[in-house]
Amino acid sequence: MEDILAKLIFLLATSQFVLCDPYYENSTGLQSSRDSKFIFTVIQFSNDICFSPKNESGICYSTSECSEKGEPMGKCAGGFGECCRVALTGCGGDVRLNNTMAYSPNWPGTYNEAMTCTYKVYFAEKPEPPAGICQLRFDYTAMDLVAPSNKGVCENDRLIFENDEKSTYFCGKAPDNYHWYVETVGTNSPHTFTITTDSTNYERKYGIRVSYIPCEQGVPTKCGNYYMGTSGEFISYNY
Repeated sequence: MEDILAKLIFLLATSQFVLCDPYYENSTGLQSSRDSKFIFTVIQFSNDICFSPKNESGICYSTSECSEKGEPMGKCAGGFGECCRVALTGCGGDVRLNNTMAYSPNWPGTYNEAMTCTYKVYFAEKPEPPAGICQLRFDYTAMDLVAPSNKGVCENDRLIFENDEKSTYFCGKAPDNYHWYVETVGTNSPHTFTITTDSTNYERKYGIRVSYIPCEQGVPTKCGNYYMGTSGEFISYNY
């Protein structure tokens, strides 16, 4: 059987695909025929957050992975990957992939009805720290529920992170680019977050990106928000 020369290009391991070039010629010069020689180039890239031409966030996957997991929105990884929309749109569902988006019913529009939407976030419990997943991060692209009462009580709508020891519930409108961390160490998969709304006449909307945070990239425990830098501005809920 003839030997096949393989050339491997490793960028960052996660997604990959293979390119075949039938016009490679053996560098030894022992064979001049190009018909029987191929060069295989394996392109690998990380499944990072990417953005479509319309500035919609997605996950960078290979074309085949995107066709299985989501919807292509444009190119990423220098044109080798697809910026893939991996999202749950509607009321509740299971999150099993890093950087999955959870969108409210009728997204990008609003909804106005009583609902209980429960999302289960599955993550790998092994290996134990310092390896593995230590936190979940929730980034809000939109969060607008009925505001709390004058006493600061969420009497109508609530967002609840049921495995979070730092918070009880949230309601009202979050500031732009708000985020929240929840620890997973010492807990079991899945984690659950629930958004409940009542019959109050209000146009609601939410969009949440769920990210798995490796232990080596984690923030200090008990931090809901974490910012780095020497200066900046922090805006609270319902400001």
